[in-house]
Amino acid sequence: MKLGHLHVNHLHQTHLQSSTLFQPHISRVSAISISSDNSLFATSSIKGTIIRVYNSITLQLTHQLRRGSDIAHITSSSLSFSPDNRHLALISDKSTLHLWNLSNGSRSRSTSLFHLPSLNLHSSLSPFVSSSQQYAHYNNFQESFVLAWESINTIIITSTFGRLFKFSVSYEEGDKSSLQPLDFNNFVSLLRS
Repeated sequence: MKLGHLHVNHLHQTHLQSSTLFQPHISRVSAISISSDNSLFATSSIKGTIIRVYNSITLQLTHQLRRGSDIAHITSSSLSFSPDNRHLALISDKSTLHLWNLSNGSRSRSTSLFHLPSLNLHSSLSPFVSSSQQYAHYNNFQESFVLAWESINTIIITSTFGRLFKFSVSYEEGDKSSLQPLDFNNFVSLLRS
């Protein structure tokens, strides 16, 4: 298989119906997410700047979404469609949560953006509360995230450093949406108790 290509197999019940070699990106694919009804899939390359959404039957590009201009690490566990397929959420290694509305054309920019607070392993306080303590810096460890939708209005994010975030998604007129933090737990501090 060539760089940036996916092998797409269309199945009918248990039999292979067709197979297609498909190139969603020029560079290597780092992440893929499939919608709950299998009608759409989203991909990211190792650059992590552009997310592309395709119709899974026709392989037609439906949306090209801009995450940012700097390189970011995106994994399949950090990219997810909402249960109703109307939104796509992504959390990158930059600790930035992006939300796109897919129901209004092929709009490029995220409709909502939230920067997770910096990691502070010395505090059991919520990161949404300001603290005068020094933040720890870890050069050898990379915090990675898993993102999932609890419902069409709730996103949950967990991290390899024991953090759990819960966000409420509010939908406004037009294609706007907003993210509000609902809850935070730091399991590393719970283990120390």
